[in-house]
Amino acid sequence: MFDRSAAVYDAIYRFKNYTAEADRIRELIGERSPDARSLLDVACGTGKHLAELGHFFSVAGLDLDRQLLAIARRHNPGVPFHEGNMGDFHLRRRFDVVTCLFSSIGYMSSEPLLRRAVSCMAGHVTPGGLLLIEPWLTPDRWQEGLLGAVFVDDPDLKVARFNSSAVKDGCSVMDMHYLVTRPSGTEYFTETHSLMLFNDGQYREALVAAGLSVEHEPEGLMGRGLYIGTADKSRMNDGRRDAAPQRGPAGQGRESGGRKQARGHQKPAPGRAGPADVPAAHLPDEVAHELRSTVRPGKGGIVLEVFSQAAGAFAEEDFTAAIRLGEEAKHLALRSAAIRELLGLAYYRTDAWQEAAKELSAFRRITGTSDQNPVLADCYRAMGKPERALELCNELDPRKVPAPVFAEGLIVAAGALADMGRADEAIAGLERADIRPEAVEEHHLRIWYVLGNLLESRGRYSQARAWFEALAAADPDLTDAPERARKLASKA
Repeated sequence: MFDRSAAVYDAIYRFKNYTAEADRIRELIGERSPDARSLLDVACGTGKHLAELGHFFSVAGLDLDRQLLAIARRHNPGVPFHEGNMGDFHLRRRFDVVTCLFSSIGYMSSEPLLRRAVSCMAGHVTPGGLLLIEPWLTPDRWQEGLLGAVFVDDPDLKVARFNSSAVKDGCSVMDMHYLVTRPSGTEYFTETHSLMLFNDGQYREALVAAGLSVEHEPEGLMGRGLYIGTADKSRMNDGRRDAAPQRGPAGQGRESGGRKQARGHQKPAPGRAGPADVPAAHLPDEVAHELRSTVRPGKGGIVLEVFSQAAGAFAEEDFTAAIRLGEEAKHLALRSAAIRELLGLAYYRTDAWQEAAKELSAFRRITGTSDQNPVLADCYRAMGKPERALELCNELDPRKVPAPVFAEGLIVAAGALADMGRADEAIAGLERADIRPEAVEEHHLRIWYVLGNLLESRGRYSQARAWFEALAAADPDLTDAPERARKLASKA
């Protein structure tokens, strides 16, 4: 779509005041969801909004255009970016706020596609969270035949862009003509951009159909208005209901919330001392032995105490404290697999993908095992490297790793394939797995959910509904499968 113009995109649109727009977005979020911490920008372009919002939120971006994503990554080092279509993406996590700005929603070429995109974005919003959509022009505001021109006059870059405006089958059509001059020479190229002219009712109906309450800010960010959808808080029970299974460490010891713990510690029982008071005696013998064998001379007692506190903090889901204490323990025992694993999982739970990948890679080198490959692979997915994620998942041998670990690998592999636009291959891979055993366990249910999600994304509604119904019958409180099945009843 922006194959040729991506390199001059920021120059052409420098008239946009991203700082002011980000401030307005923060204001709107603060008024409705003051505790919001995470934000996903769908159709993020070159990431200019995220560069501003990233000072206040844990951010991520998604866009269909690889050239724009490459620029976005340069603007936002360390921020995870994903390549995907706004109507068909699955990040396996939710965000407190999802945005779709600068009228990108207009690229959905029909009302069904509009509804699909809104539903997909809404599915990535936490209960009580927000979806902000900046619409394209409505039919009554579009001026057919209007001519436009934009000029860039920089020392080393000259751009002239001219466009005409037409309407075809309810869609605005702009033929863009570019003349770009650099010291290396001059090039001419054209692009055609078609954006659907949806009306106010269509936007509202799409948001309501996605299960959101709707507000409309007439002015919005730049005069085009802004739709604000709020997800129902009642969808949240004990933290387990989610649009997709939550990212969680591989291995044993899953908590009731669908998240697993690091090896070497147990979640304190009610009334037990807090993280800072967890004694070393609560560590399994093999972990204590491994710590003593890798610690610097004379520091054995200290590392046991610090690691115990780090493990206790992790059990209490105080991941900031777990990281701080884990880094202190790592300074004492750099070659400890238990420390590197706990640090990796703690970083993972805070969406610090690069740090998590570094620590889990160290754990993998030290132990020679693939127990944490699914989590490590998921980190690479979040960093926009699905190929590497797939390689790590393919290393898993069902004869050598526990069944839940292998299942997590299947789930992450399916997500990586979907990231690369190979959703049908992802579905086939899950369908080949042994996911209908006589004794169904939670890891089977997680696969059912992902399979249902992928089938729905491909329009195979009756099959998707069957998996969601099976999941709802097995454990109605594990996910939002009962609700998903009900919504698909009208489509199947």
